[in-house]
Amino acid sequence: MIDACVHHTWANQADVTAYMSKRWQTYLAQPEKIEGAPDAIPILPMFPFHHPDGDKLAGSTPARGPAGSDFELFVEQHLERTGSDRVILSHDAGMFTPSLPNPEIAADVVQAINTWTVEDWASRDPRLYTLILVPTQTPDLAAEEIARWAGEPRVVGVLLAANGLNRPFAHPAYDPILAAAEAHDLPLVIHVGADALPESLTHPTAGGLPTMYAEFAMFKPQAAMTNLVSLICQGAFDRHPRLRVMFSGAGVGWLPPVMWRCDSEYSAYRRETLITALPSEYVRRHVRVCTNPFDVSPRPEQLIRFMQAYGGLEDILIYGSGYPNWDTDWPEQLAERMPADWGEKVFHTNALDFFRWERSDETLGGSLVASDSKEGS
Repeated sequence: MIDACVHHTWANQADVTAYMSKRWQTYLAQPEKIEGAPDAIPILPMFPFHHPDGDKLAGSTPARGPAGSDFELFVEQHLERTGSDRVILSHDAGMFTPSLPNPEIAADVVQAINTWTVEDWASRDPRLYTLILVPTQTPDLAAEEIARWAGEPRVVGVLLAANGLNRPFAHPAYDPILAAAEAHDLPLVIHVGADALPESLTHPTAGGLPTMYAEFAMFKPQAAMTNLVSLICQGAFDRHPRLRVMFSGAGVGWLPPVMWRCDSEYSAYRRETLITALPSEYVRRHVRVCTNPFDVSPRPEQLIRFMQAYGGLEDILIYGSGYPNWDTDWPEQLAERMPADWGEKVFHTNALDFFRWERSDETLGGSLVASDSKEGS
């Protein structure tokens, strides 16, 4: 089994700032104490929304640091519980970095978080892989960060979360990021929700920044819809025919109605968009959707009929637990809410194909063999 979305973070920001340049270490630590100032400047802004019953799973917060910061607890609660063959670290608070108003600090924080993740987390267990963060405010620097990590076996993708330029990720301003990801054969993972910060130029909902957690949670799919339609209509997949994109953090139920609408409008607008195929065909070729948080319906059979009506959704979904968030989807819970014959693809083979891992010659559930493009055989 492969889990494509686990959120990790640091116990103390000093864990990360240790990897930053001396200039910004000095700035953030405030060695010359100013009266009334904090001992250290937070490297990231605070997330404004919180679930009224708790943001994280009960029991997932260690004695030191927030949930997702204790490696041993993660091994116990996730790796040992699920028996996952591979897990992809997808960041927690770190994905807010592009909302930092100073792009120089943002670029340095990104480099530090990526180094800390590889050296202090992914290197500690052969089952762990990671997505790298990039400073989306400065796409050229983001492309350099992609190139810096492209040869690292633990790195399997690029995380786009907070939107640094107030444009959908298909806008030509972001083309250096898309081009670098394609050139290095690394997929983009667009995780929704990280632009729900007052400091961010881009808000995740159409009418502006929500005021309640309930609004934020219910409107999460809007950011995914915007970026997906933009990728198609602005020709990102035509400019970059080998580009692969996965959407995470928005669930699954938003995709079928959006694609049905786009396909029905295709003939009316194709001269403006210059796309060469039905929007749904781009999705089937280039796009995958992480299951977390998986949708629910009043009756389980309703959701199953809805998903089956789209046709081929089992080829698009990739399992992600979302651990340690409060809405973590454990494998057995997800298996009960989708068609029984989807399990092999959703839990295993779709991720193997998307992240360019070769399939084992053994039966499903056997050991995984890494391809030459990511690890030496």
